[in-house]
Amino acid sequence: MKLSEWAVKNGVYLKTSSNYYPQGNGLAESSNKNLIRIIKRTMETNKRTWHTQLKTALWADRITPKRAIGNSPFVLVYGREAKLPLSLELPSLELAHQLEVIESDPLTVRFAELMELEEVRDKAMKTLEQHQAQVKKSFDKKASDRHFQEGDLVLKWDEDRAKPGKHAKFDALWSGPYIITSCKEANSFRLSRLNGEELPIH
Repeated sequence: MKLSEWAVKNGVYLKTSSNYYPQGNGLAESSNKNLIRIIKRTMETNKRTWHTQLKTALWADRITPKRAIGNSPFVLVYGREAKLPLSLELPSLELAHQLEVIESDPLTVRFAELMELEEVRDKAMKTLEQHQAQVKKSFDKKASDRHFQEGDLVLKWDEDRAKPGKHAKFDALWSGPYIITSCKEANSFRLSRLNGEELPIH
């Protein structure tokens, strides 16, 4: 059975975005950014080992509460916090209470959790909407044109290296720092290296 057929049968609405314009799916891009940040922190010096950290990064991302939704993705899917190995090793009042209740009637407890799940998801959606409005308001208040002057230290976007296939996933795409030696016109500057050597004009 094809995915599209399965989706129709189960009442699932599929929404796709272009393969050649991933920025069109902002939520996926945001998640990918978080994963890359986690992998960069856990990766050893050999960048080719990034795939060995993917499972760990996904797990860390799923159980971490997100400020935008007020909960972790794990809670929104399963209706309960993830139990980590360490939390099972250490005795806690919460765990003791859960074990006591589960021993008495596990189905009732799980049913109650699932009944509350829809409420948790609705609350997360409202929290997300409030967070987005707050972020927009904060951005609009601070947003202004950036004016650079001679002597400022800047980084330069490496257009050649940024092209697809010209860099690895975790390579830096900014070079520098450079010094602004002169301002020609709006957003047009002459740059030099820190040793005074001027960069060629393209």
